[in-house]
Amino acid sequence: ILLATGVDPAAPFRGRYKSRRGAMRRLKDFAGGGLAETAAKITAELGMAEIAPACAQRGDIGLVDGPYGPALAVRATERWAVPGADGLTLSRGDASRAWAVGRAP
Repeated sequence: ILLATGVDPAAPFRGRYKSRRGAMRRLKDFAGGGLAETAAKITAELGMAEIAPACAQRGDIGLVDGPYGPALAVRATERWAVPGADGLTLSRGDASRAWAVGRAP
């Protein structure tokens, strides 16, 4: 998102937690829920439209089930690039939600 828009949507969270539990607390404080609610709030504030996951294009973001549970991922060809143990890995699953980044849907 930073590269496409010049805005770092994660800036308010960086350095503000030390554990998964702390991260979840920050998300709940920010958007009243978990990762999906946080993504929806941030993308709405940035004017990014929610789109059908099947319509996502390269560079869009989506909510997928990653190796460690729900994660935000970047569309990369037909798959989603999601954080894994050794960096980014390609998800075999589909996104449950998606948002257009830096373009009209």
